[in-house]
Amino acid sequence: MAKPQLIGPTARSGPELLSTGGRPTPLPPDLLREASNRLGVMALLGAALWFTGTASYHLVIRAVTEPGDPRWLQFQMMDGIALGCIAMSLGLYWLIRSGDRDPLQVLNLGQVYLVLGALAIGTVWHLDQAQMNWQLQPMITWAGAMVLLFAAIVPAPRGRP
Repeated sequence: MAKPQLIGPTARSGPELLSTGGRPTPLPPDLLREASNRLGVMALLGAALWFTGTASYHLVIRAVTEPGDPRWLQFQMMDGIALGCIAMSLGLYWLIRSGDRDPLQVLNLGQVYLVLGALAIGTVWHLDQAQMNWQLQPMITWAGAMVLLFAAIVPAPRGRP
């Protein structure tokens, strides 16, 4: 069996950590750039999902209503929310891809995108729930799935530099 070799620097601990003030070190620039590129892909995917979900909703309404009923063509509040989210997603994608941006600022903007997207999902969810008589039960919404995806794909440093 080959003898294991140390290929990285030793972990700092004790007095060395205290000399930095106990602050976490920022993520390396290459990881921040890769994370900001993944955020751009997620924003583009978000725009596609908002469009597909809204179009599918209208097609289902058309399928379950009487033939000739124009309700499936009516513009609703959730359509406006979806259009806003599509614009927000495409704007974030364009901002990330359009130039040399600071990746840390892009990731901070991504956190704003996450909060606004979760707010939009919650608003659409509750607009639809107001029309139905559902029982109270624990569940995870698409906003929860969005938060879990962001935590796995878009890392951000714990402390502000």
